[in-house]
Amino acid sequence: MTKGKIFILIGILVLLFIGKRLSELGAFYPSKLPFPSDSLAFITGIPGPEDMELDSLRGGIWYSSGLHCSPNSPPPSSGSLGFLSFESGGVTVHSIALRKPLDFNPHGIGLWAEGEGPHRLFVVNHRSDASQSIEVYTIKDEAQGPGLVHEQTLRSKALIWPNDVVAISPNAALVSVVSKYGKGWGKQMDAFLGLHGGFILYVDSTQSYTVAGGLAFPNGILRGKNENEIYVAETIGGNIQCFQRQEDERLKPIDKQFVHYGLDNLAWDGQGYLWAAAQSNMLALAAHIQNPKKPSPSAIFKMDTQKKAWNIQMVYQDPGTLHAGISVALPYRGKLFLGAFCKTEILTLPYPAQP
Repeated sequence: MTKGKIFILIGILVLLFIGKRLSELGAFYPSKLPFPSDSLAFITGIPGPEDMELDSLRGGIWYSSGLHCSPNSPPPSSGSLGFLSFESGGVTVHSIALRKPLDFNPHGIGLWAEGEGPHRLFVVNHRSDASQSIEVYTIKDEAQGPGLVHEQTLRSKALIWPNDVVAISPNAALVSVVSKYGKGWGKQMDAFLGLHGGFILYVDSTQSYTVAGGLAFPNGILRGKNENEIYVAETIGGNIQCFQRQEDERLKPIDKQFVHYGLDNLAWDGQGYLWAAAQSNMLALAAHIQNPKKPSPSAIFKMDTQKKAWNIQMVYQDPGTLHAGISVALPYRGKLFLGAFCKTEILTLPYPAQP
């Protein structure tokens, strides 16, 4: 084979690889299944609601607020946490004043609310000095609504770029870390080349260690209905991985289901269905982060995980003009609560009818 033919062959392979990666990043994915515009409602005054967590015991929803969206806009002076309560058919927003830490830019959150207590909220914190931490708050039930008291800060050199967190006890958590290759070009190359540099980190006040690796940008993480199982969404891989917890909290892979590229946070509903928000076009999301006025399409998935082959249903998809870059879809009280970290409100829409 001549050099010219070799270069042509290499060029074709490179173009095929680029086309495959662009397709996996959602560049060619159409938008369909729009939201029912006649049944929408907004809960306003909540900047950057990236993640939400249902608190069944207190009958409400915890949310993180103030995640810095665009590098072209000034960061908020401080992010916050809040709670949505439901009385007399309405929704009340409780924005909770936090004394610690002062440098607070929250991302994913995880709730521990089992037994008599202590009940705690674990929060991923991207600090302004580029360091990362997990903040742990104890929940205090008060007459005017639940409050939070800062208990401790969990740190680890392995918290390179944490995304989401799931509490596994009042004092320990598992954290999804998107890439071991760093926060800059390394992370971007991992995303484009599919290097699977993501991992899950166990962390408590005395130690941290990797419990699962080889993941393609791990994002949403939560415990299964079976407490010995952990579910992880891969943003770039498009899979939801199911792991079995071992005695040392290391994770043994037991199932993997392809759902959709751009998977974000996960949530269970009261009927045992698993829900996921997804970014339909990761390239559009990148442009949206640079300029929040640009649309970024999103999709909402409902999954029956009871059988070996999951029943996966896309129930809504929006081109990004209504509620761009949806990062979490939480089902509760017959509605879906949708958060997006570049928006200033939570969108609610009706729980979809059974197909």
